[in-house]
Amino acid sequence: MAEKEPTILQFATLNSSVQEGFWHSFSSLKLDKLGIDDSPISITGFNGPCSHPKVSNYLTLLSESLPLDEESSAASTSNRNKCPVPGILYNTNTLESFKNLDKQSLLEAEAKKIWDDIQSGKALEDPAVLSRFLVISFADLKNWIFRYWVAFPGLVLDPPASLVELKPASEYFSSKEAESVSAACNDWRNSDLTTAVPFFLVSVSSDSRASIRHIKDWEACQGDHQKLLFGFYDPCHLPKYPGWPLRNYLALIRSRWNLETVRFFCYRESRGFADLNRSLVGQALVTLSSGESAETVPNSVGWEFNKGKQVHRSISLANSMDPKRMAVSAVDLNLKLMTWRALPSLNLTILSSVKCLLLGAGTLGCEVARILMGWGIRNITFVDYGKVATSNPVRQSLYTYEDCGEFKAVAAVKRLKQIYPAMESSGVIMAIPMPGHPISSQEEDSVLADCRRLIDLIESHDAVLLLTDTRESRWLPSLLCANANKIAINADFGYDSYMVMRHGAGPTSLSDDLQNLDMNKTNKQRLGCYFCNDVVAPQDSMTDQTLGQQCTVTRPGLAPIAGALAVELLVGVLQHPLGINAKGDNSSSTNGGNNDDSPLGILPHQIRGSVSQFSKITLLGQASDSCTACSETVISAYRERGNRFILEAINHPTYHSPITKKDTRCFPSNVVRALPSLNLNVLSSIKCLLLGAGTLGCQVSRTLMDWGIRNITFVDYGKVAMSNPVRQSLYTFEDCGEFKAVAAVKSLKQIFPAMESSGVVMAIPMPGHPISRKDEDSVLADCKRLSELIESHDVVFLLTDTRESRWLPSLLCANANKL
Repeated sequence: MAEKEPTILQFATLNSSVQEGFWHSFSSLKLDKLGIDDSPISITGFNGPCSHPKVSNYLTLLSESLPLDEESSAASTSNRNKCPVPGILYNTNTLESFKNLDKQSLLEAEAKKIWDDIQSGKALEDPAVLSRFLVISFADLKNWIFRYWVAFPGLVLDPPASLVELKPASEYFSSKEAESVSAACNDWRNSDLTTAVPFFLVSVSSDSRASIRHIKDWEACQGDHQKLLFGFYDPCHLPKYPGWPLRNYLALIRSRWNLETVRFFCYRESRGFADLNRSLVGQALVTLSSGESAETVPNSVGWEFNKGKQVHRSISLANSMDPKRMAVSAVDLNLKLMTWRALPSLNLTILSSVKCLLLGAGTLGCEVARILMGWGIRNITFVDYGKVATSNPVRQSLYTYEDCGEFKAVAAVKRLKQIYPAMESSGVIMAIPMPGHPISSQEEDSVLADCRRLIDLIESHDAVLLLTDTRESRWLPSLLCANANKIAINADFGYDSYMVMRHGAGPTSLSDDLQNLDMNKTNKQRLGCYFCNDVVAPQDSMTDQTLGQQCTVTRPGLAPIAGALAVELLVGVLQHPLGINAKGDNSSSTNGGNNDDSPLGILPHQIRGSVSQFSKITLLGQASDSCTACSETVISAYRERGNRFILEAINHPTYHSPITKKDTRCFPSNVVRALPSLNLNVLSSIKCLLLGAGTLGCQVSRTLMDWGIRNITFVDYGKVAMSNPVRQSLYTFEDCGEFKAVAAVKSLKQIFPAMESSGVVMAIPMPGHPISRKDEDSVLADCKRLSELIESHDVVFLLTDTRESRWLPSLLCANANKL
């Protein structure tokens, strides 16, 4: 019978199994340690011999595949079913970078490491390096989608190896040899994995005794055996093909020992024990190329196939994770990106642990709460006595039309948890006792109970934000904050101007914390409070008002500006090493201010601005000895007289006069009510096109609504990510995954049912982003649609994320002469 002609030896490809736990651990590593560092990471894969008759084994990546401490690492490698294999992970920070990676170069670099290990002899000492692998990935931690591609670098034999024969091991060995080989393999597998490596020698002596040896002992095995085979843990289940690890194994054998005939043993198992019926023994012919040298690295192959194609894989953990945990991670990612890229000294722990008390849940309270969430502050308490009016939702961003009639403090808390489920928020329905608003003797107990409750609230919070509608409602909180030495941030606005300030510390003679500062010796003075610059007694500014005076008249854009500055000021104080005692800087400071002390730049005392003048100034105001709220005399009187002092101040506005030695004057109204030439018909009929429904798009649309504009069209191609709702005021956690243009329209109609709003889900064609010929018709259709939208609207707002996405709209607006 003629001998069978050799055929080219083919290897069954190896596949990966990347467990969810790997990506969970990697996301934590990325957020807490790596940041934007995209340096390659050494990882560990785990494999073993095939143990199923119809399914090949995988190279598995688990949570312990990532760098761990020594104790955990030792524990993870003690399992006989998990043979560790070294690998490298290249994670990119953007999807574009992931797509643009030079995959062939990366594969060749890892193949060169294998070749170098063969030449240096490292592969003999640690044969696991023959199975080196490579992973490239992009972790989209906003949406919890992980794109990845695994490669198993294989050295290409030139000329290729030929297969002479391949048969079950049970047919190659005699029954006695087979029994001995099985026992030796089982002993090897059960030994310590530091010695039981996945490449080995099978030596069978003339008396049929088998032993397993390290491949580095090849020379020592010569002459003392009947059969000597090169064994390896074969992950493949196929009866006619050896597994992928044999490829590099043959490259080692050919290079180190220049063997032309190689007898190999594909070790496979059944139920955890050697199965020689499924294991294979084969003979291959390998020829050393005449031009091959140690310096010449062979060509390499090895990128994993996905459904028959060489494309990357992806996994979404959105459905397997706790939604609240996902939201926390997504929001934290935005803050950590800020520390990675711009503010490495920013202390996020301080922000996540601070407790904020918001006095007022109106226009300012809503804006401040949203921005606090964006900064990572998770504990917010609202104090408000009012209910949501039908005019509120278009101006107060935490409410919708359905909230009308509900207490603001309750509705605000409900909305915060819809936006971000992990919020620790509570609402207190309470009126703040005010001087100049006399009470009857029957009301005294109730008012004093409110006072005690307010004291307890201020004591139990780290920062207090004064955001109420009237001047007199800020007096008692200012006094209590000065007495308790609490951070107080005050924000207020008139018709077209705003003021934001931080209160200084309490009087030095009464604050134990400040005794050692000795303000006079260090030439420092205590910063003033809201009442220091206008030392008049706060009185009733609400009684006997006309309809026009009772309604707050203010330009729509003021609250977002004042609210943002108030939070920036608070964050600056929290991050400053001196905290509440930090001195005040302004933009004209000659010494550069606190830049060296605060990671956020200067830390002003007061910020005053005018939107009609588009101006802003920073001012410095020292504490007044005659202040009606924070002076030493007033604090001393409060400490001595307690509740009686508060009741006198409430019932008799002039009570402050003998205390502060100042005449009491009436509280001057600074509300300007003068725009007779404003054409409301123009505003109500105008059609606005908003290109972009992100952070800017949400804020612009809300302010447009407040100005009476009722026709708004959104154009956006993105979807609401889990990190968006805390920054983009039209969305809640339930909107995640929905197109922004659709969710924004739905939100506007919840806020104001009469809105005429529509959303267009469309990507804006951009220069510098080439398209294929098959995409041309679709892109031209988008261009035509965008042109029609611009033609049919009166004003176009360019609010997109990138510069190039604004080019085509700019051209079309210029062509159509649109605003």
